[in-house]
Amino acid sequence: NGKEEKTMKATDELVAGGVPFRGKNIVAAKTGYIPESGYHVALIAKDEHGNDRIVIIMGAQSTYARFQEADEVLHWGANNFVK
Repeated sequence: NGKEEKTMKATDELVAGGVPFRGKNIVAAKTGYIPESGYHVALIAKDEHGNDRIVIIMGAQSTYARFQEADEVLHWGANNFVK
C-alpha cells in the first residue's frame, strides 16, 4: 500500500500524561516558551459539570510550573464559582 508507519514521541507533559489536573478533562492546550518571558500555556478544560474553563498562564519559571499553576487556577475556580 506504500504507507509507512511512524512513531512520534510526545514532549508536551499534558499529552504525555505527566501533569495531574485533579480530574479535569483537558480539551485543548497550546504551550510555548521564549527566553524574555518564560514558559506559557493556554488551555481549555471541562469541569465536572461539563462547563468549559479557560486558563492562560504566562511567565512561569519552568515547564512543570506552568502546568502546576494552571491546575491551581482550575482547582480554585472550581471551588469558588458555581454555574
